[in-house]
Amino acid sequence: MSEGRRGQGGGALRSGTRERPPVVLLVDPSAEQRAEYAQCLTREGFLVVQAGDGREAVEKARALVPDVIVMDPWLPALDGFATVRVLGTYEATSGIPVLALTTHRSLVDIDRLGFEDLLLKPCSPEDLVARVRAAVQRRAKSGRSATRR
Repeated sequence: MSEGRRGQGGGALRSGTRERPPVVLLVDPSAEQRAEYAQCLTREGFLVVQAGDGREAVEKARALVPDVIVMDPWLPALDGFATVRVLGTYEATSGIPVLALTTHRSLVDIDRLGFEDLLLKPCSPEDLVARVRAAVQRRAKSGRSATRR
């Protein structure tokens, strides 16, 4: 992947200097769907880390402090709703935007449940990238960018 492409896709480069790409934690019980969504996000310059359940998501979020989390709320081990609540109890992860990615169209009050946005499956690659990019930009503008340990 060329540096110019990475700079356009996920904002990995700024002012000619190398910067880390935005980190996305992608949480879905389906390895096939994770791979499909991870491929399109990676192609656009994001660094994608994957988890298959809520407990794994909490571990990875606490260790990596991603810029955004894209999560199916219906997860094994610890569902997405509980995962969002647990992440909210830690200072480092409480400000991470979490986008719900689901087939359930009934999630009307997503903000009340702790999710910033709702993406319906099947989600187009363009919509996924646009929503993730917008969440990363909103977080950067709010001054709550991820801090790395």
